[in-house]
Parts: sequence; C-alpha cells; structure tokens
Amino acid sequence: MEDENLFIAHSTITMYWLILKAAVFLAIAVAFMGIDAYEDISSHDVKNEDVYRAFNFSSDYWLLAVNFPRVYTQGRRCTFFHIKELREDSMNYSSHYFVNNSWQRMDYVGTFFTTPLENGSVVEEPQKNNSFYASRTSEKWHPQNYTVVSSDYNSCLILRVQDFYNGYACMVLVSEPPANTTSLPWECQLENTTACNETCISEQVYEKNCTKPENVTR
Repeated sequence: MEDENLFIAHSTITMYWLILKAAVFLAIAVAFMGIDAYEDISSHDVKNEDVYRAFNFSSDYWLLAVNFPRVYTQGRRCTFFHIKELREDSMNYSSHYFVNNSWQRMDYVGTFFTTPLENGSVVEEPQKNNSFYASRTSEKWHPQNYTVVSSDYNSCLILRVQDFYNGYACMVLVSEPPANTTSLPWECQLENTTACNETCISEQVYEKNCTKPENVTR
C-alpha cells in the first residue's frame, strides 16, 4: 500500500512538471509566432515610400491626425502644407495654421535623402529618396527630419517624425480629408494602425469647418 501511494505521488509530481514544461514551451512558441506576424504586417514596401511621388499628387496637404501630444502646437487649428515648388531632390513648401483668430505661415526648404529601413533583421537601402530634411525656423523646437512611412500616391501619406518620441511620432497628411481617421484609404489605414500605434495616441487635427486662406499661393 505504501509503495502504491508513493507511485501515485511520484506520478502526480511528474505529470505536474510535464504540464508546466508544456505551458512554458507553448508560451515561448506563441511569443515567437507573434513576433513573426508583427514583422510580416509591418514590413516595409519601398515602392510606397518615394518622397518625391508622395508630394507630387497634390499641391496642398491637410494634417489629418498625429499620434503624439501637440505640446507646442496645441492651439493651432486647420494646419495644412502648400508645395510651392517640387524637384527631384528638394521642395519649397509652407505650413499654414489658424491661431488667435488669424492665419499664420512658415516657409521651408525640404532636402530629400535616403534613410535605410529595417525589415526584421534585414537593413534595406531604398532606391529612391524616402526622407527629407526641413530647414530650421524661428521655432527651435521644430522637428527637421521626416521619413515617408507609406503613401498611396493618390490621396494620403504618412510621415515618421524622426525627432519626436524616439522616431515613433507620425503625421497623417491627406489631399482631401475624409470624415475621420477610420475612413482613410485602406492602405493608409493599415500603415497608420501597424506603424504608428506605438504611442497609443491618436488625435485628429483636421476639423470639418477648415478652409484654406485665399493668399495661400503667394
């Protein structure tokens, strides 16, 4: 009887450890499966990251949404960007926003360059310029390095603001604003969800009553 009880106890302990090991193995396997799935979803598609083409389908781009706190620009409304001159290696553009009951503007020169992209463990060198460096303004805090995350070259583009939040900050620009960020074209919606969700912040900047000032092209 004593031997039988000992055998049962030993079997119970052995079964417990087998179950525990199986659970640990399963947890590790699921974790790796999740990593692989994330890399597949967020993999870069270099054909959608040409900065020249991204700014060539419209002359005006509304700032639809951001994924970071607008500490310096909280009071600015109806922000949009006007492309005055676009070249293969640079562009002249201006930003416009409504604050304190009046329109304000800033002028920039954007110089294009390439930024290597990490796709899992592989570093890819884009064939086309995918980033631009914005000239400095009187606002010393203003970010200067931007990379195109994705663009459909038709209605929207997503910019990575490299100077904010360790490069996790994103700006969603559109030529014709949709009702909200959930009605973006599916390609931009997918990239906005997978590539710009690290901060768990989403703020729609564009308002339905936003209109462009008459002197925007001057």
